[in-house]
Order: sequence, then C-alpha cells, then structure tokens
Amino acid sequence: MTKQEYIKAKQIQATLAFSLANVKFETVTLADTGDVINLSGREVGAEVFVGDGEPVADGTYVLSDGFEFEVADSKISKVISEVKADEVVTEELAEEAPDDAATTVSNEDFKALQDEVLQLKEDLKSVMESIDASKSASVEKEEEFNKKVSSINAAFAALAKLPTEGSKVNESPKSLAKKDKDNSAFRNLYEASKQSTK
Repeated sequence: MTKQEYIKAKQIQATLAFSLANVKFETVTLADTGDVINLSGREVGAEVFVGDGEPVADGTYVLSDGFEFEVADSKISKVISEVKADEVVTEELAEEAPDDAATTVSNEDFKALQDEVLQLKEDLKSVMESIDASKSASVEKEEEFNKKVSSINAAFAALAKLPTEGSKVNESPKSLAKKDKDNSAFRNLYEASKQSTK
C-alpha cells in the first residue's frame, strides 16, 4: 500500500467514524416479543430499524419502558404515548455506567487513536513537503524548457534570414586566382590593342 492509498483509507475511516459518531441510535426492547430494535430518536420522523439497518414492518410498537409509536416506511409516523423523562434518564445512566475494565480499554483505544492521528499528521506533512518540492522542481524544469525553446526559435529566426538558393558568385580561393589571371590577360590585351592603334 502506497502512502497516498494509506492516507486516503485513513481519511475514509475518519469520515465514516465522524458521521456515525454524530448519529446516535438507541437500542430498545419491544414489550410484547422481547425483540431488540434501534431508534434514531423518539420523535416523528426518527428512523426505526433492526440490526445493521434492516427496515421494520409498518405497525404499532410498544417498548418495554412504555413508549408507544406507529411506524410507516421505517420511520416513526406517530407517537402514541411517551415515557416520563426521569425514567428514561435513569435507564440511560444505568446503561452508560462503565465498569473499570471498559474504561481502561477505552483509554487505551483513545491513546491508540491519538497516536494514529499524530502519525497521520506527520505523513500528511511529509506528503505536502514532497508536493511542494515537486512543484518547485517542475517550475525549474519549465524555465529550462522555455530557455531551450527560445534558443531554438532564435536559431530558426537566424536561418530564416539566409537565402534559400546557393550564391551564384563563386568566392573560393581557386576561383579568385583564376579571376585575377583572366583580368590580367584582358589587361595585357587591352594594353596591346592600345599600342597597335598608335
């Protein structure tokens, strides 16, 4: 597993844990059958389900604490009778009273989560540093590329000024020597022709 995959998996776990932590479900017992169901609240519109999210059948339900309600489409559609607030509070306190072993395990779990969060922060910091380093490297490479492109463009501009046909004037040393010889011969002829006319 790469570092990016690990970070993504941890982000998904954290998001899931956060969303589940914000939704509180109450596990309750039905008075007549003793079956266990889950409620997301005790008001109209609260979700009612069994186990991990199986919908319950539409109908009227009475809980062991006396709370009675009607269900339609797995949601409370009508509250028939409510429970006195102090009874619910005493039951919740009795259910939530932790024993020492549970507290120790919870503290250890909390410490493990803290360590994991610190490790994730360090991993995220190193990922961000590597992203910054790669950004600066890409900027340098882009500047180098632009310089090379500019020099190539300058070379093409210089080549564009050169004629496309070869020059018809031969300026090689051999041709210049022949030219001088021919000129000298013409001069001699000219001088000779001048003397003969006198």
